[in-house]
Amino acid sequence: MFHAENYFRYRMWKELNMEPSTKDDDFGEIRPQELKFMLEPKTQISCHVNWFNKSNRYMAFKVKVTNPKIYCVRPRVGIVKPYSTCQVQVTRQALDVVPPSNVVITKDKFLFQRAFVDKDISINDVSSIFRSTEGGIHINETKLKVVLDFTKAIKMEMGEGDSKEKEYSDIEILDLSLKKANKTISKLKEQKIYTILISILMRTIVGVRVLLSISNPTYVHTEVTGVFFFLGRDFASNLTSQQVILLLLHTEVTGLVVTLL
Repeated sequence: MFHAENYFRYRMWKELNMEPSTKDDDFGEIRPQELKFMLEPKTQISCHVNWFNKSNRYMAFKVKVTNPKIYCVRPRVGIVKPYSTCQVQVTRQALDVVPPSNVVITKDKFLFQRAFVDKDISINDVSSIFRSTEGGIHINETKLKVVLDFTKAIKMEMGEGDSKEKEYSDIEILDLSLKKANKTISKLKEQKIYTILISILMRTIVGVRVLLSISNPTYVHTEVTGVFFFLGRDFASNLTSQQVILLLLHTEVTGLVVTLL
């Protein structure tokens, strides 16, 4: 006769005394499925690998790489607590030469090994678990391929070339502008000297008109330049017309107004 109570007791006893079954699905999915590095010239680039331990057991892991000289993995081994997330950082060394192709799938690969372990295990014993083929421990292995994306590196290299060409072009423009400015300054200097000579010649041709007053200081006026001289009566009466002209010319060139009392 079937008794439901006895059946449930049997099932409970079986679950308590049997080893828990291990499936690959119990380890959780590793993301991303491939490591893609957006490379830049002379810059180290990092990627992150994540998975969630959705079981109630402790999980040990170890990461292996086919090219350890180029890739740095931190941490390489570790223990993940139940219902916890694990993150591994993978860093690629700086890029020296930019290839012509934008995207390259390399032969480099990463192997993630995971196994459920006892909670009392030490981190120092994790590596030995994956080296041993005995003990009946189920090891889950997941391989990740590597994809190198050089699109950004190529654009940066092209941009650097354009900036250099622009820099050279700006220097040439500045050099031409400087030469043009020097020529303009030279012409202005020549024109200024020519203008001064013409001005002196015109003053000599036009002459001056001298107005003298007996009761007031002598008033001398040049019709062309509009420069005024106030000369004392006794002093002005002793000046010759030639001396007055020379005095007027000297005053106009230097931009002075002379007052003699």
